[in-house]
Amino acid sequence: MNEETRLTEDALPELLGRIWNRVIGQVNTLLRAHETFEFFNFLENLNPSLEEVIKGFEFADFALTKFVESGDLEHDEMRQAINAKQCILKMKLLSNALAVQNQDEYTKIMQELKQQAQI
Repeated sequence: MNEETRLTEDALPELLGRIWNRVIGQVNTLLRAHETFEFFNFLENLNPSLEEVIKGFEFADFALTKFVESGDLEHDEMRQAINAKQCILKMKLLSNALAVQNQDEYTKIMQELKQQAQI
């Protein structure tokens, strides 16, 4: 194993951990906003906006996809990458539910995010 490969292997779990911590941190922020403001005042009280949050995760989502597709992840790393991607997708679905004023879908997604945050 050359030095570059070893550094990459050592850095990947750390990078995945940092991405996961940011994603789950945002999920927890959304859950707190949900508990405080619920459906009708949720969007008005987010700072940054949900759209900005989603935009901010675009590169992370792209990178996670590449990591998953690479075949280089260990089981726990794969699980962490997929869980992070799921959370990002749920944030996108949440944004859509709010855009079309679908309170049932919003509630369902918030419940799913709450369960995801307990992993």
